[in-house]
Amino acid sequence: MRRGARADFVAATHTGRAVALVGADGELVVVDPLTGVVRQRAELGLPLRGATFDAEGWAGVTGATPPASVGDLRDGLLQALVDPDRRFPGLARYLLATLAKSPGPPPTAALVRLIRDPRWPPELRELATDHLNERPDEHSAALYLSLLAERNDYVLGTRALSVELAARAAGALQLPEAVRPLLLQLADPQTPVPTLAVVVAALWSIGDRSAKEALRELLLTYRCDPELAWAPQILSTAAAAVLEWGGSAERELVTFVAQDPHTVPALRQRLDRLLSGDADDEAQ
Repeated sequence: MRRGARADFVAATHTGRAVALVGADGELVVVDPLTGVVRQRAELGLPLRGATFDAEGWAGVTGATPPASVGDLRDGLLQALVDPDRRFPGLARYLLATLAKSPGPPPTAALVRLIRDPRWPPELRELATDHLNERPDEHSAALYLSLLAERNDYVLGTRALSVELAARAAGALQLPEAVRPLLLQLADPQTPVPTLAVVVAALWSIGDRSAKEALRELLLTYRCDPELAWAPQILSTAAAAVLEWGGSAERELVTFVAQDPHTVPALRQRLDRLLSGDADDEAQ
């Protein structure tokens, strides 16, 4: 694959230190075989149906080819991933997996950019999300915090595209700096319910007791909300955190919610188990 290609390649050869390819439109491209980075381009000035190469001993690049660095490899992977040619989804999946294993914040930032690009096929964006969820990067805290700060605002024209991903990473890494932006997401009525579940779980995982009052208010405010009837783990996780961080007053509160006939039935059942000590880890 190549970025911005005008026609398919019709021939290629590997010289040992370079890969030379020629396209049907007459473009000659020289690629570093270690990194995939394009080293040279040339226009032959005529259309082609096929070609042969007499390139024995030709390196393809002037001077010695430097050893491939992590940055070169990463840039080569990114160049291949953003190629508009989508005929090779298997190759794209392989490139994604390879990039996800590359150390440091740049690969994380690159995968986030790809996830947020609507031109990417949904199945590959989902795969990139899975890779990031499996590999929260402790060196990318600043990136996660910036994603948590995003808001859905119709007036300003802004969208929160990666809050769930960032909240999951913040919880896994137990980032104390994430508590405030997580609480702002918790208080935002436009935060989607699936994202809200991850935000609450992240707050409990971080373990900052300053979040207790916000989780307490969440439990009291939404215990009767039918929208949360299909996701009672959100409020039961909040209740578990309130119980863990509080005392007798907090236990009385959770008991009240569990016994209130207006509370969503599925939540009442979870809270009964939680109060009896039979509940599993609600954050899971």
